[in-house]
Amino acid sequence: MSKALRYSERIFPSLGATLSLVALIASVTFAIWAALGLLIASSFTTPAIFLAGLWWFHAIQNIEVSQESLQVNDAEVATEHLGAIKILERSDWKRECGTNFDPAAYHAHRFWDRTGLRVELRDNRDPHTAWVIASKNPSALAQALAKD
Repeated sequence: MSKALRYSERIFPSLGATLSLVALIASVTFAIWAALGLLIASSFTTPAIFLAGLWWFHAIQNIEVSQESLQVNDAEVATEHLGAIKILERSDWKRECGTNFDPAAYHAHRFWDRTGLRVELRDNRDPHTAWVIASKNPSALAQALAKD
């Protein structure tokens, strides 16, 4: 049985994070090549590129909202347990992930994210007080989460 999605978003790793990782691999490969030779440098580079690609695919964040649930990657919560929704623009996001950091909240974001939502939870069985979710379009995500 497939669920009808009201909202779906994929957030990929930032260009800066990706290029930094590529530059790191290139510089270490060059240093190994200069010191130890091409064979040893290539034996480092092959697994490093594979691991970087693996990291890149695992860093993708998937957000799906259906009538029944909110799912971010493998975490899922029923929409009936969602409370107040607060859109976090850049300055609010910076505070939420900095000075106002809530360790009891479920944080679904990466270091390159700049906007998102804070969704309060109304479930006494859940150890989390809220979800802090990154989104490139937080207003559309908030609208999809709002009750009809």
